[in-house]
Amino acid sequence: MEVLTSFNLQNKRNIAKVIELLYANHIPEYILKMLLKRLIWATTENNNVGDQVKYDGQPFWSAKAIDQIIENRKNHLNWDKDIRHDHSVPKEVIIDKLNMLNAKTFQNILDIIDRYCFSVVISLDEDRDLTEKGYRSKMEAELEENNAVKNIFSRYIKCQIQICRISDNLTLKNLSESELTDIKATCRII
Repeated sequence: MEVLTSFNLQNKRNIAKVIELLYANHIPEYILKMLLKRLIWATTENNNVGDQVKYDGQPFWSAKAIDQIIENRKNHLNWDKDIRHDHSVPKEVIIDKLNMLNAKTFQNILDIIDRYCFSVVISLDEDRDLTEKGYRSKMEAELEENNAVKNIFSRYIKCQIQICRISDNLTLKNLSESELTDIKATCRII
């Protein structure tokens, strides 16, 4: 069973500490929900020193997102036009898992964040496809208690989205078309 590992575990540890404090201080529910959404977003959007890596540096990309970069360059558009940073497990699902914890300890919170907080850079068309098929804020099936690739990426599998893992912290916007094509060739439906 292939499992996922975090490219930014220290960032996730820092966020787990903050989430533990939020739960311990019994803040109003609407504020808690607001802050949890932003913190869960940051688990995949920031590296270990807090730099924003919404696209560049993300380890998982779809073949169509790579195609979009190539097309954008050919048309002299911003390199990141019509690509999206998508949480492989929707934020709402992760927040539900956190809220269901009996003991909201640092370790329990970190276990959930490290197990389920991954992202994939996808094309706008793929984002629309996920929405149209009802997977915008829910999983294809009940999440298992592991970080197996087939579990975490089940929505993409169901929608036949090809994904590839690229080298951590690789900056795709600076790669040549040939280099992007080589990376795209490694994409597959997991």
